[in-house]
Amino acid sequence: MAKILKATYFWENECEVTRSSSHFSEQAEVELAPQAEGCALFPNSPTERLDGAVRIKTLAPQGVVLATAGENYTVEENTLNRTPVYTRDGRHKWWYTFETITR
Repeated sequence: MAKILKATYFWENECEVTRSSSHFSEQAEVELAPQAEGCALFPNSPTERLDGAVRIKTLAPQGVVLATAGENYTVEENTLNRTPVYTRDGRHKWWYTFETITR
């Protein structure tokens, strides 16, 4: 049975002029094998350029530690974790959810 990290990136933006909103989300699944340490979760997306890379920092028997430029997140097995909502100016917001599962 393999341990899998499921990660989702959410982004929303409100237009300053029209107040209309746009939304975006992206998902990634990574098998938590030793070679996964250091890999980026969203390597080919604007996520990495806009908000910094989310990388697998270390693997542990009970879960995984993820790292961004400013924070570390510990994701325990079989729990869903949601980060706070981050913003630059109140109109551009983003957050992540992380979950480890066994398949």
